[in-house]
Amino acid sequence: VGFGGLNGVTCMNSDVLGLQPQAWNRNVVAHSEKTFDQLYNVPSRKEQFEKYGFWSQFDLIHDGLLTSPSYGQGYAIQTMLLFDKLAMAGRALDFLSQATFKAPDVSFPHGRLSPYYFYERLYSPDAGDKAELSSGCGPLNLVNVAEPLKAARLIVGVDDTSLEQVRIIPRLPPSWTGYEAKNWPIRTPTGVVRADLSFETKGGTAVFHFRLQQGNDIPALAVRLPSTDGTIWKHQSDVRELNIESNVKQPESLAGLKSKF
Repeated sequence: VGFGGLNGVTCMNSDVLGLQPQAWNRNVVAHSEKTFDQLYNVPSRKEQFEKYGFWSQFDLIHDGLLTSPSYGQGYAIQTMLLFDKLAMAGRALDFLSQATFKAPDVSFPHGRLSPYYFYERLYSPDAGDKAELSSGCGPLNLVNVAEPLKAARLIVGVDDTSLEQVRIIPRLPPSWTGYEAKNWPIRTPTGVVRADLSFETKGGTAVFHFRLQQGNDIPALAVRLPSTDGTIWKHQSDVRELNIESNVKQPESLAGLKSKF
């Protein structure tokens, strides 16, 4: 009941159809948005998210106080990013990062292999003695590494699912100042190239830098940037290096949502 993994439909579509839900089948997108909204508006899940940025994996199991870097928190973060709910994504990422690194307020019932490892099951700080704190499939498994990595890929925003045009759609939570990616592989019609790219927002300006390390020029490149009117696209052909800027509006906010974590 109320399985957070239902958000996986949205996430997995992006692996094949690209990082623009607007270009997908409209019915799939409409159902996915309704599923996300219905899950979020379950009172216990909404309360936990408002308090901690915690997205419960189930409505009933473990009293709604269990999540994971994969089917719960992970799929929710990816869906928020794909639907440009960036303020929500920032809060959910805050919880995941804080619950991963040391995390004095989160219970790890069977110990941790390292304070830097993603842990298979994460419990709300409110769990205490309310739920059996089982370790699930073990303290570390592959899907709980893969889904946060996918979230990082969505933030960087390199979309090379189509050979006709490489698209880059940075999705930066408003609480973040930027990102930098080195030696990133990008699929093109002439083979895989390697690029360094960065994106940052500062003083009302969004700045994007792109430079190929190796490989042939990218025949067609499109970059989506935030702007005062929402988003804008910049297009360029035969790209080896690119530096572009745009003016941005004030970050979106989640009124009344103050993390206690």
